[in-house]
Amino acid sequence: MPAKNILILGHSNIGDVCSDLSVVAPLSRAFPGSRISFLTSPRLKSFVEGCRGISEVLVYDRHGKDKGFLRQLKLALGLRRRRFNLVLVLKASLMFVFLGAGNVWRVKKKEIGRNRHMIDVYLGLLRRHGVPAAHGPVDFAFSPQESAFADAFFSEHRIPAGSRVIGLSPFANWGLKCWPPEKWNELAGLISSRPGMVPVLFGKAAGDALSEKMLKRLSPGIICAVDRCSLRESAALISRCRAFVSCDSGLAYIADSIGVPCVTLSGPTNTDCYYPYLSAGLRVRSRRPPKCAPCMKPPENCVLDAQGAPECMGGIDAGDVMEKLLEALKGVQGGIQGADRFKIL
Repeated sequence: MPAKNILILGHSNIGDVCSDLSVVAPLSRAFPGSRISFLTSPRLKSFVEGCRGISEVLVYDRHGKDKGFLRQLKLALGLRRRRFNLVLVLKASLMFVFLGAGNVWRVKKKEIGRNRHMIDVYLGLLRRHGVPAAHGPVDFAFSPQESAFADAFFSEHRIPAGSRVIGLSPFANWGLKCWPPEKWNELAGLISSRPGMVPVLFGKAAGDALSEKMLKRLSPGIICAVDRCSLRESAALISRCRAFVSCDSGLAYIADSIGVPCVTLSGPTNTDCYYPYLSAGLRVRSRRPPKCAPCMKPPENCVLDAQGAPECMGGIDAGDVMEKLLEALKGVQGGIQGADRFKIL
């Protein structure tokens, strides 16, 4: 197919953007030599820039300089001057109306939230337009500085070469998604008891009262990268993990998108359509989930256990998570650390 000037209208949060990036490799293969631009939020600009195949990342700051209809219109008219001849609309947006593109490929409204993963929806969109599409890990590149950061972190914490590093991400943007810290401590103990396995905490707690409270209850003996990394530095560290364990959080989707097996703890989330795509078989739920799960919104009558967790999360057993983690590790070949699977800029 002839080269094109392509714009992807992407999302503004981590999990959705990781799904958005699934279209980049198929487009690059179908339209060799094309210029692919990606529109996202300011905080995800540098992260998306790490995806090979994207020529330019454009910013839509809907809470700042682009707030309000007139400023959004100004942004759209500026994009129009770039003369895109193909626009992929992966979210609910009418911006494409003002872009004057020759071709607009849109996700159908009826396809969203129908117990179908959005990556399957996106790949179906491409196939409808004659683009062969299958999804694998995103071709992500780290800078020498980010790789040096990961090297220094491993050296600082004396993590031996060849260790099976397991990332743990206990924080989420919604308290009901969180697993009790005591269970994270139990899981970390199970991991540390295995020869050569090292748990490392990831995430962001600064400025979040719930996360700060949880961080204080997590064992100080676990190696901690919390609040020490930018998003891309976190990704560089995660790429060196053999596997990742997380509640339903942005870091879970990053780990999965770059090819690190991710065990996901699911309670209130609808796991029929929201889960790390490549790690679909690694979801863990309570053996006795309450009838209200999944709820997807904070119910007024949510039942909390003695540790302050909802039944759907508090009922997840650390032993079950460890069993699923060992299952994930069986798929990691030959003792190769994650960093060896990724390219450096």
